[in-house]
This record gives sequence, C-alpha cells and structure tokens, in this order.
Amino acid sequence: MAGRFNASVDNVDSGYILKALFFKPNSLIAKLLAIYLPLVSLSVVILFGVIEARFYLSSRTELIDELKQLVSVQDSAFASAVWEIDTDQINALLAEIGRLPDIQSAEVFDTSGEKLGSVGDTKAPPEVKEFRVDRALVYKTSKVTEAVGKLVLTVHSKRIREEVADRLLLDFLILIVLALTLAGVTIFTTRIVIGRPVGRLRKSIEKLRNDNIREQVNWESSDELGEVVQAYNEMQMSQAIAEDELKRHQDHLEESIAERTKELETAKDVAENASAELASRVDDLAEARRATLNMMADAEDSRKKAEELREEAEAATNAKSSFLAAMSHEIRTPMNGIVGMIDLLRETKLSADQSQMMQTVRDSAFSLLQIINDILDFSKIEAGKMELEIIPVSIRDMMQGVVDTLVPNANKKDLMVIPYIDPKIPDFVLADQVRLRQILFNIAGNALKFTESTDEKRGKVIIRADRVEGDADGDDGKIYIRYSVGDNGIGISEEAQKKLFEAFTQAESSTTRKYGGTGLGLSICVRLTNLMGGDVAVNSTIGEGSEFYTIIPHDPSDRDVVDIEDKNLEGLSVLLVTEIDEYAEFLSNYLTHWKADVEVWDEWETVSSQITEATFNDEIYDVIVLGIDIEETEQTEIKQLFEKYEANADSKFVMMRPYWRRGARIDDPETVTLDALPIRRPAFISAVAVAAGRASPEVKKEEEKSDTVKKTAPTVEQAEEMGQLILVAEDNLTNQDVIERQLNMLGYAVEMYDNGQLALEAWQNKNYAILLTDCHMPEMDGYELTGEIRKREDDLDERFPIIAITANALQGEAERCLEAGMDDYLSKPLEMPKLKQALGKWMPVSATAEPMEYAPPSFDEPEDEVVDEPVVEIMEDEVKTNGGPIDPTALRDVFGDDDETFKEILHEFIEPGSSNVEEIKTAYEERSAKQVAAAAHKLKSSSRAIGANYLADLCLSLETAGKADDWDAIDLAAPKLDTAISDVIEYINTL
Repeated sequence: MAGRFNASVDNVDSGYILKALFFKPNSLIAKLLAIYLPLVSLSVVILFGVIEARFYLSSRTELIDELKQLVSVQDSAFASAVWEIDTDQINALLAEIGRLPDIQSAEVFDTSGEKLGSVGDTKAPPEVKEFRVDRALVYKTSKVTEAVGKLVLTVHSKRIREEVADRLLLDFLILIVLALTLAGVTIFTTRIVIGRPVGRLRKSIEKLRNDNIREQVNWESSDELGEVVQAYNEMQMSQAIAEDELKRHQDHLEESIAERTKELETAKDVAENASAELASRVDDLAEARRATLNMMADAEDSRKKAEELREEAEAATNAKSSFLAAMSHEIRTPMNGIVGMIDLLRETKLSADQSQMMQTVRDSAFSLLQIINDILDFSKIEAGKMELEIIPVSIRDMMQGVVDTLVPNANKKDLMVIPYIDPKIPDFVLADQVRLRQILFNIAGNALKFTESTDEKRGKVIIRADRVEGDADGDDGKIYIRYSVGDNGIGISEEAQKKLFEAFTQAESSTTRKYGGTGLGLSICVRLTNLMGGDVAVNSTIGEGSEFYTIIPHDPSDRDVVDIEDKNLEGLSVLLVTEIDEYAEFLSNYLTHWKADVEVWDEWETVSSQITEATFNDEIYDVIVLGIDIEETEQTEIKQLFEKYEANADSKFVMMRPYWRRGARIDDPETVTLDALPIRRPAFISAVAVAAGRASPEVKKEEEKSDTVKKTAPTVEQAEEMGQLILVAEDNLTNQDVIERQLNMLGYAVEMYDNGQLALEAWQNKNYAILLTDCHMPEMDGYELTGEIRKREDDLDERFPIIAITANALQGEAERCLEAGMDDYLSKPLEMPKLKQALGKWMPVSATAEPMEYAPPSFDEPEDEVVDEPVVEIMEDEVKTNGGPIDPTALRDVFGDDDETFKEILHEFIEPGSSNVEEIKTAYEERSAKQVAAAAHKLKSSSRAIGANYLADLCLSLETAGKADDWDAIDLAAPKLDTAISDVIEYINTL
C-alpha cells in the first residue's frame, strides 16, 4: 500500500472553545450572521412598528373621544354663561379648559359670530380635522330652549408623540440586545456544532497530504455532518483497497504482455491463411455481380409495371372525380326543384300547420344536402383533391358570422351561444375562410345538437378564438390561433373519444338514431385542420360537457383595415354586474384591452349593500354594465339605487338584454340598451364608449326586412323596355319552372331556353339585362355559351353580366366558371335571398334602379287575368299611400323613442330636401330628363330614410321616367312635387 492507514482521528485542540468566540470576516459564522441579523432585525422592526402604530392610533382615538366628552360636559356651563353674558364666567371656564394637557385652543362665539373669549393658539390649524370640534351652545330651561352661541375646542397630540418617541427608544434598545444575543448564540453554536467535525476532517486531510497516512475520523452523529464524515471514511477505505488492486495489476502486467506477444505471432499465421481465402472470395464476388445485374434488369421490368399501375390508379382517380361531379349534378338537380318549390309555396297563403310542415320539408332537404356535401368533401380529401384558398380573413367577422347563423337554432332550444374573439388577434390573417367556417359550423352544430336546457341549468355553447404562443423552437412569424367550441351538454365517454374522429363513427349507435348525422363531420374537420397545419382534440366529461379545440398557424396579412373598434376607453372606470362567468371573463378582457379599469360584481342580489359601501368609499364608476341575466325590472331598480346618491350623478348605464338585435339604443341620456345574446364585440365597445361620452351614436338603418308580398312581373316587352329582361339557359324542366317562378316573384320577367345554342341566338336578337345559365346542357353548355358571348360582345359598350347556376358542388367549379368568363356563381338549389342578392349586384346600371312593383293579385285570382296597363298609370297608382306625409316608424326603428334625435333629423332634412326639389323643377323647366332622374334619385334616398314614403315614391316615378325619357310620366308627376314637399315640411314644423 502506498500510504499508511491508521484507525481514527479523535484528538481535539484544547483551545477550541476559546476560538469559538472569534471568527474571520469571510467565515461561515460571518455568512450566517449576515443572513440572520438583517432578517431578525427587520422582523423585530416591523413588529415594533405595528405595535407603536397601533398605540399611536388608539391613543389618538382616545384623545378624540376625550375631546368629545369634554365638549359634552362643558357645553351646558358655557351655554349658561353666554346666556347671562357673564364674561368673567366664560374666561374662568376657558382658563380651566386651557390648563388641560392636550388642549391647543378653545373659543366661544355668540350667535352673531362675535368671539366672547378664547384661550390657547387659536390661529394654528388642527393637526387633523377630527382634533377640532364645533359644538352649538343651547340654553335650556323649563320655559326656554334657545341657541346662544358656539364652543370650538382644538386638541393636539404632542403628549402622544412624546410617549411614542420614548417607546421607540426602548424598542431600539431591545433590538440591540436581541441582535447581540443572536450573534453570541450563533458564534458559539456554530463553532461547537459545525467547527469540531470540520476541524477533525481538516487534520485527517493534512496527514494524508503531508505524510501519506490515511486516518479515519471519529465523529458519531446522525445529522448531515455525520453523513459527510461517514462518507469521507468510506472514501478513505475505498482508496486504500484500490491502491492494493493497482499493485496486483502491475505485478501481472508483464506476464500479460508475454502472452499477448505469442497470440500476435499466431494471428500472423491466421492472416496469411485469410489472404488466400480472400482471393477465393473475389472470384465469388464476380459471380455475385453478374447475378446482381440480372436482378437490376428484373427490377426495371417491375418499375415499368409499377408505372403502368400508377397510370391506371390516376385514371381511376380521374374517373372517381368525374363520377363525383356527375353525382353531385344529378342529385342537386332534383333537389333544386324541391327547395325552389318549397320557397315558392312558403310565399303563398298557408295555414299554421302547413307552414310548419313546409319548414320541416325544407329543413330535411337541406339536411340531405349537408349529408351529400359531407360525402363529397370526404371523397375529395381521400383523393387528395382538396385545396385551400388562402386569402385575407377577418377572424372577428368570420366568427361573428358563424355565431349569427347558429343563433336561430340555439334560440329554438333555449340555448345560450357565447362567442369570444381575443382582441390580440390581428384584424386580418391569411386563411381559408370557407373551410374555417365549415370546421366551426360542424363542431358548433354538434355542440348545439348534444346540449339541452333543463330546470337545473341553462344550456350553453361557448365559441372562442384565442391567440396563443407558437412553437418553442423560435419565432416563425406565424400567428397561432386556438379555436375552441365548448358546451355543458351530455359529454363523451373516454372509450368513445378514442374512435370519435374516425369516418362514419359517432359516440355510440344510439346517438346516430337520436340525433342523426353521417359520422363524417368530425373526420372531415380533422382532415381540414391537418391541411391547415393543425389537429383537433377533445376534452370531455360525461354529464358535464365537452370542449373541441384546434390550434392553427396563420401567416400575417398586410391588408389595410379601418378599425371600427377604435374607441377611447383609456382610464374609464367600468363596473360589470353579471353572474354568468363567461360574460364576466370575456367582457372584462375586452374592456381591459381597450385600457378601461374594470370591476366585476358577480352576486347582484347583494348589489344594494355593495352600492352603499362603494359610494361611501368614493368608488364612483363612469359606466355601469348590467348583464343579460338580470331582469329588466331589476336593472331599473339597480339604476335607481345608484341614482339615490348624488355622487353617482354622472354615472352612465349600459343595460344588456337577452335578445338578438344589431346595434344599441339610447333609452335616455344616462342609459344605452344593448341586445347581447349573443354579444358582439364592436357593438359592446361602441355602447360603452357612447354611454361614457367617448363616442357619438352611430346612425345605422336596420336591415330591411324581406318583403314576402308576391310581386307581379312585368311583361317581356315592358321588362325589355326597362332594361330588366332576364335570359335563362336551363335544360331541366323542373328547374325551368322553379327559376321562372322565383324570378317572377322577385318582380322580374324572364325568357327561358333549353340549351346554350338557343340562348345564344336569343341573346343576339334581343336586349337582355343579364344571363343565368346552367353549366351542363346538351347542344352547347354554359361554358361554351359564355365563351361565344365574350367573343361577340367586343362591339358592346358594357360587359354583359353572366351568372352560373349549377348543381356541381365540387371544389374548383366556381373557379372554372370565373375562368370561363362568367361573373358570378350560384349553387343549386337556388335560395331566394341569394338569388335576389346576386341580381341586385349584377343588374346593369342602365336598367331601372328597382324592379317595378305591380299591385299583387288576390290569391283566388289567376295570374293571367292581370291587365297590362301603361307604365305611367301603374306608377301613378303606386305613389299613393294610405299614411301621412311621414311614417315615424322608419326613424323610430333605428333610434327607438329618442324624440329629440327624431326631431333633429327631421328638421335637418328640410333645407337639403327643398334644395333637391328646386333642382328637379329647374331640370323640368329645362326639359332635361337625365337631370330630372339624377335629382329625383337624391331626393328619393333621403325621403325614404326619414319615412316620407309618398315623396320617395313620387321621386321614384320621376327617376324611372327620366331614365326612360318618358315625358308623359314626368309631366304627370312633376307638378305634385310642391304639394308633397309642403306636406312634409308642415308635418315637421308641427312637431
């Protein structure tokens, strides 16, 4: 062994205890004291500070109580002295009070305010307002009770401050003693508990370093230092054993070298034998190479066969796509007849049962279409034909559109749909809006389907989009958005969740029977999100509900935007009262993002006490938002509770109502009413800003309600004269009947042809306003028809509008229509609102601005009995109304019962309206039909906006006649202008 090994080290320096009283600045003791002393000192200082603060506050309270008691005791004596005008007695009383230790000053005044006596420093202000008491002096006898003056007493806290100073000095001395005691105990215990075993370890290490003697340290303890000493002893023992092992290995090393030399000589002989074997193997490799070349030739043959199979597979895929297109067309063609006829039947007189049955048929038809669309989408994805259309998308508008579409179905089941769009999401990102909507519609539709409202709880569906952090690898420049749909419905078991996203699968077979569906929806959602770079996941508990979510990365968009939510709420104090957790969270986030200060009260039953407490604590709110879960009468009561206190006089209210409406209403100068089921972020922010006076009310005309009154279309000749004749190319007889009825109901005349060739010949011979064409027809299809028209319209001044109507719902059909030269695309079955919107968009500007509205026939009167009267006479009948000069509902529907706004807008109409009438009269005198039409158009819009319907209809007649250069109609209508505008002005002036 290299070094000596002794049993133990147990001798200790005899002067160790004395050394415990001294330590180095950088020693362990110094470090412990540097930690302990500040912490203990700080704790003691805080403790004494709290004690002395409490002493000071309690002493001050006692002083105030003594002051009040002194005034109560002395007021009768002073009242008697003042009543008798006894100056000596007043001064004696004042002197007696002035001798009290805490009195700063005392003054006595009569009822006129004249000072009758004083003592002390009366000019010095009190330290705090509670240190001065004014007490009215009332002289009372059995016959007299009269106020005779006032006593003012002021005290100071000098005695209390002196006592606090003395106590602080004592506290400081206690702190010094505690610090010294702590230092002494720390020094002594550290030296004894830690220093002794460390010293023994040090001595053992010095012996090993200087004398190469290994010694074990004798220290028995179960603490951490004992474990260190034990580990050190074991290390010493292990090193001694290792040295013995090393010596033995050195002894055997030479023997091992000799043996290895012999083995190398043997290996040399083996290598020579292997060289001979290698030469033999080279010959074998040459033979193997020839075999490999033969295998490569076979592989080339296999590759050619694989290429042939691939071509066959591509042909099969193309055949599958063609089959899907044909199937889509063939299925949607009869569906167009079903849905179209349903829409037409709904416009006729039906009983309540018939209307309900028609609605059921229509819902079933669209359910069938949805199933067809799911199957087609699944097939497209499976074939790898699905492509995304990446364009700038407003996530806010897209989400709100999804919610608005779901709300009617949610209302039928008494469900709450609560949206949330994270304000941190940019106004626009790059995405496929159609597919995003499809994903959200599918998942949210399932949530509505599997959620019910019960007596115990209200069903809720929460649709939200949150901006989240991206990958941890670094900033990839993308915007990550977490889309989620949560509900409190039936939930999904863990076993069902494992197969939930498989095609043609639902949670269980009973679910399909009860709720319907193909089981393709979630599978399609998963595959669409995969195409977008995300995935769909679910969290669910049986009986509590489910949450489906996906995180999708989006590239940022450079599209310029006009921020409709650019409202200044910075520094605004807002109180939100609601018990709905989601509304509290979402609305608070919105307000905080726009830099408002928000407080939430989530128990509105205790609002009364909270209002009192907040008012007395000077907590005044600029805007108070009352949630939809509070009844209207209770909202009014809460408002009245706030208004009881003058401090809340400037507070404004936003009352949220559980209805579905666009925009807010100003009920009174202090209140804005907002329909918030569902909540719309721009409307909510605007309502708060308007209530706070940070924004002006937005004047928006409500969306026009659809006119369900059947209109009688003009004749073909009349429509062609007005520039409104529509050309339709459609080969299916059912579709012809449906489309013609739909267009007639919208007030348009139509000519129908069975194929593109006949439609092209008709287009060359007549003046049509627009073409609706099917894409797949015999003789000449819609694509060929469009191409021929585009070739021959070079001589036309304006581009002829063409709209495709096709039953092919496969992706790429719309792009193919636009590439062929068509202007728009409508998918069968045609829905009346979409058809009306498309015609309004593409009808040429040279055509009559609005389709002529002929008097509707009675339902028991056949349409072919309608008399063809001259256009002028029909317009004359139409301009007459049964109401007064102005229909007030036009403005009241927008502004509610705000009479001041109603009158203001009407009065603002007088000057420009009169000016427009003069323009029409001037153009009429100059015999300029074009100028008459232009001026009448301006007056028509403003008149319609304020409800002057007769004047607006008269202007419509002039505008139509002016565009047609029809002076007979102009001469008939123009003289009526003066009377019409005079009636309107007289009505306004009488308000």
